[in-house]
Amino acid sequence: MISGKARAVAVLVHAAPVVLGLPLYVAIFSLGGGMLVFFFPGVFMVVAGLLVALIVRQFSPPGFVRTEAAGSLRFHGIVALAALVVLVLVFTALFAGGNMGAAGSGAMLLGVLLPLLELARAVMYGIGAARAPQAPPLPGS
Repeated sequence: MISGKARAVAVLVHAAPVVLGLPLYVAIFSLGGGMLVFFFPGVFMVVAGLLVALIVRQFSPPGFVRTEAAGSLRFHGIVALAALVVLVLVFTALFAGGNMGAAGSGAMLLGVLLPLLELARAVMYGIGAARAPQAPPLPGS
């Protein structure tokens, strides 16, 4: 049986990029992070999602919450690798080739599309964790 506390923790694991990542982004940007920070709110969201999922995955007992955290960790790991590849390509094109169009593409991807993806995933998987079906009772119990 999935307890209400387990459901709440699972929802928070999925909502961590929005609940923790965006305030972290705003705090760093307001401290004078420069224009570079302005374009990358998605990076802050991915890092928050990775950290929270990793901590919950390591320190929660086996069961529903750990399974949800493992799924979130897998997703954010894939997104982090893809974002790292995009950042390397953008910085290579920007500094080695002098292509300013690459900076706009990277900013669009990491500043607009990635936060929207994180927000949509947080809502969909948070609702899914809150409404997860109960496990059927074991035979003979």
